[in-house]
Amino acid sequence: MRFMGLMFAVTAFCIAAPASAPPLNTATGPDPSLQVHCTTLGVHAPLAAPHTQAGSTALGGTEVTLIGTWDGFGGSYADIWGAGDFAYIGHFGGAAVNIVDISNPASPIGMEYVLPPPNTSASAQDLKVGDDLLFIGLGGGGASVHIVDVRDPANPVALVDVDIAGLTSIHNVFYDNGWLYIVDSSTPRIGIIDLTGFDPDNPPVSPITSAKWIMEEVGSSFVHDITVVNGRLYACAWDSGLWIYDVSNVATEIPSFLGSTPGNNTHSAWPTDNGDYVVTAEERTGGGIQVFRITELENGASLDLTLTDSFAVPENEAFSVHNPLIVGYRVYNSWYASGLLIFDIEPISGALQPVATFDTDVSVWGVYPFLGSDRVLLSERELGLMVVSVGSQPSCPWDCEPVPEGTVGINDFLELLAQWTLIDSTCDFDSGGVGINDFLDLLANWGPCP
Repeated sequence: MRFMGLMFAVTAFCIAAPASAPPLNTATGPDPSLQVHCTTLGVHAPLAAPHTQAGSTALGGTEVTLIGTWDGFGGSYADIWGAGDFAYIGHFGGAAVNIVDISNPASPIGMEYVLPPPNTSASAQDLKVGDDLLFIGLGGGGASVHIVDVRDPANPVALVDVDIAGLTSIHNVFYDNGWLYIVDSSTPRIGIIDLTGFDPDNPPVSPITSAKWIMEEVGSSFVHDITVVNGRLYACAWDSGLWIYDVSNVATEIPSFLGSTPGNNTHSAWPTDNGDYVVTAEERTGGGIQVFRITELENGASLDLTLTDSFAVPENEAFSVHNPLIVGYRVYNSWYASGLLIFDIEPISGALQPVATFDTDVSVWGVYPFLGSDRVLLSERELGLMVVSVGSQPSCPWDCEPVPEGTVGINDFLELLAQWTLIDSTCDFDSGGVGINDFLDLLANWGPCP
C-alpha cells in the first residue's frame, strides 16, 4: 500500500445553530516478522511518501516506532481503550474482550474476559474504562452494557448489566465522571445513566433499567457515537452531522442543545482539550476528517462552528478514516488501510499540519493516545494490539512552530503563547505544560538551530 497524493482542502465558512433546541425527553427513574512501515509528513501540501521501515524518519523529524505487539485472540479485533498499565480491546462479532498488561510495552501479556449470560451472543466491539470500571457495549444481543470491576485488571469481576428499554444492541458507549452515555447506532436517541453512586463492592443484584435522561430526535436518522469532554456532549448523528449539547449540569438539568454542523456519515468526533476546535470523521468511501473552530455565542448559550480545514486519503488507498482522538492540538486518527495518521491543528488558524503516518499494511480500527506519546495504543483488526512510540525529541525542539524554519524566533514565541498551559504540545519542552520555564528555554536558544 502506498500513502501518496495527500491533499488538504482548506475552506472556511460559518454554520449557524438552529434557533431552538430539538425535543428532549426524560425517562424515569514487537514481532520482527511484521512488515510495519513508518513515514513522516512534513509539509502542508500534496505529498508522495515512500515506505520506510518502522522507526525510521522521512520528510521531517517525527518518528513512529513499533514497541510491542500482542495477538492472542485470532479473530477480528475492534476498538481499544487504555488505563494505567493495561490496554482493553473489543472483539468484532465476539462476546469477549482482551485485557492486556502493557507495563512492559515491548512484551505485552494478555488475557480474555468472556461475557457471561445473557450476553453470550453479543458483539463486544466498543468499550470504555473509568473509575476502575470497564463498560462493554453489547451489540447484537443481550442487555445494553455490561459493567466489570477492573480494580485488579488481571482478575476482572462481573458486576451488573445496564438494560435500558429501547436502547439495546449498543454500538458505542462513553463514561464521564459517573455518567454513562449509550447509543445504538439505529435510532436518534442517547441514553444517559447516573452511576455517580455506583459501588463496585455492593453492585445491584439485578440489571440497571432506568436512565436519568433519554435524549430524543438527535438528528434525523441515528446517532452513531458520542464523546463527552469538559461538560459538552458531541453527538455524531450520521447524515445529520455533529450535534453539541451542554451536559455540565447533567445531574439536575436536561442537556441543552448548543449547535450543530451538517455532515455526511459523521461517524465519530473529538474536541481539543480547551474546546476551541472539534474534529469529525466521516465513515464513507473516501471519507476523511474535518476541523471546526468552535465559537461561543450569547455567553455560551449557543455555539458557532466554522470549518477551518479538512483532509482525506484517496479512496483507492483507503476506504475511510475511522476514529480521531486528540491530545492537546495533536490529532491521532485510526484510518483503516492507511494505518495511523497524525496531524497537528495550528492553534490560531485551525489548519492541519501533517506530522506522521504508521502503516500496518492491514487495517487499524482504533487508537488510544492518552497514556503518553511513548505508549500509543492501536487496535489492528487482524493483528491485535500494537504499541507505538510517537516522536523522538528533535535536535532543535525550541523551533516549535508547526512547520519548523530551522531557527528559533518570533514565530516560535507566538506559537508558545498560543499553546500556553497545554501539555505535550510542540512547545512543551519539559512535558509539564507550556509555561515560564519553556519561555525561558526558548529565549536561551534564540537564533539559528545548532
